[in-house]
Amino acid sequence: MGAPSFKDQIAADIFGTFLNAQEFADAHTVNGKEMTVVVDDNELLERDKSKLLGAPLNGTYKARRLIYVARAEFGPRPAIGTMLALDGRQYNGKRNICGDRIREARQKHRLSQSDLCKLLQLRGVMVERDTISRMESGSRFVADFEAVVIAEVLEVPVLWLLGKG
Repeated sequence: MGAPSFKDQIAADIFGTFLNAQEFADAHTVNGKEMTVVVDDNELLERDKSKLLGAPLNGTYKARRLIYVARAEFGPRPAIGTMLALDGRQYNGKRNICGDRIREARQKHRLSQSDLCKLLQLRGVMVERDTISRMESGSRFVADFEAVVIAEVLEVPVLWLLGKG
């Protein structure tokens, strides 16, 4: 046999260095199972900043965690919205905490997603109907300035949107 391929070397490096408890990883409990995990609290923030072309990141989220685990230990990637337990703390896989409340208030006012979209656009928040849909489903981040205007349009307190009342 010849020398290992580049792909084999990278795979070995992932386990030998990146997912090595002596280097970057630590033991955590994920969904009730002990495994080697790298928890990166900063990477998601950096990704968002780059998407927003350097705009400051202020939003309506409680906590964000990006975890790296071996597929062999964890299994297939969970779908958005799937609950995940990391060290006994539950994460729901959503990108905001106000989507359900946005939907609730919108429906209480008998507004369609398109209606809400138009009202937000009149106040300077340039969103499309599918953006409202993604906010409500939790698959889209909601910026703080958007939450403020949404609360004004739907005549609810911002803190209520954030689940505080």
